Amino acid sequence: MVYSNRELMKMTPKQLELIQQSQRAVSNVETDPEAPQSEEKCWNIPVTWTCWGMYKVPKSQCSTIDDAIAFVEKEPLPDQGEYVDDSMRIDMEGLSIHNSSEEEI
Repeated sequence: MVYSNRELMKMTPKQLELIQQSQRAVSNVETDPEAPQSEEKCWNIPVTWTCWGMYKVPKSQCSTIDDAIAFVEKEPLPDQGEYVDDSMRIDMEGLSIHNSSEEEI
């Protein structure tokens, strides 16, 4: 998932650590015994995925759903989230950024 600076600034240290852990897990091909060795040239395939979470906003704090939505939009991302099935996508714009222009993509 790609986060804006605004979103990153709102995140708690725990959320940032979870994101870093998931990025390391995705990018760490060294843990796979069948993965190419580090000296071998590799394609960098950027991916994004979606997570969902839930906020509970007390009605005593926000009297309308519109107020609750406005409140949540100012909050950091939820501490817990779930992967949305089939949400992983190839970041086509990132392919050219993360791969050498010498190779055709």
